[in-house]
Amino acid sequence: GGLNIGTGDASIFSVNALNAVLDAQGTGKAKVLTAANDIELTPNGGNVNITVNGLEMAGTVRITSGGGFIVQANTTVNRPGSPSTGQTFFDIDLAKMIVYNGTAWVNMDGTALS
Repeated sequence: GGLNIGTGDASIFSVNALNAVLDAQGTGKAKVLTAANDIELTPNGGNVNITVNGLEMAGTVRITSGGGFIVQANTTVNRPGSPSTGQTFFDIDLAKMIVYNGTAWVNMDGTALS
């Protein structure tokens, strides 16, 4: 079980291989350097946490096995300073999810925050 990068029997990376790399490095993390991004792999029990700087995806993101999707959450004053249009944020002071419409933070239905 665990992370496999590749397809089926042709996968090129597994949790066991990652643990072997980490044991050799002694850092607790492995970094994969690519032209556009740094990808960090960190073991978490039988799973691997994947952190990508500047991740862009096309298609569908599917969360399986009872997982969940966590968005950035913080106070109103700590909202992102330079948000992108469509960026979501959970404002813990307002206790709700909001979205940036290109001009301002608004409710998920597009109405002004109150």
